[in-house]
Amino acid sequence: MKEITLLDTGPLVALANPNDHFHDACREQATELDPPLFTTWAVLTEAAWILRKDIVALNRLFELGQEEFFILPALGESCLSRLRALAQKYRNLGAQLADLTLIYLAETLRTETVFTLDRRDFSIYRWGRNRGFRMIP
Repeated sequence: MKEITLLDTGPLVALANPNDHFHDACREQATELDPPLFTTWAVLTEAAWILRKDIVALNRLFELGQEEFFILPALGESCLSRLRALAQKYRNLGAQLADLTLIYLAETLRTETVFTLDRRDFSIYRWGRNRGFRMIP
């Protein structure tokens, strides 16, 4: 069975922008992964916001999706109560919607692996019944 990997904003930005400090490390890590990775519209929106002034990198971001490096499973209204509970749980961290949606996806898809540069927050976040994340790289 294929391992499901979640994709956070940091690596997505780094992969799209060759001038990013983490570009080479994330590109190397990406070659070891089995696409598609799973992410959310909240993560994509956050990445697009960060890249908004660099049209080349922004286009590369969209190309990564078109090349099916990542997919965006639908999150409907049914997830809102869980996102609300997660926001309350992590209120002291100031958890952003993008992170909350990845925690929700981890619970929904029953996966612990996340491709992230945000080791501080993802070392604290828990999914399911107090399960930690396995962070890559």
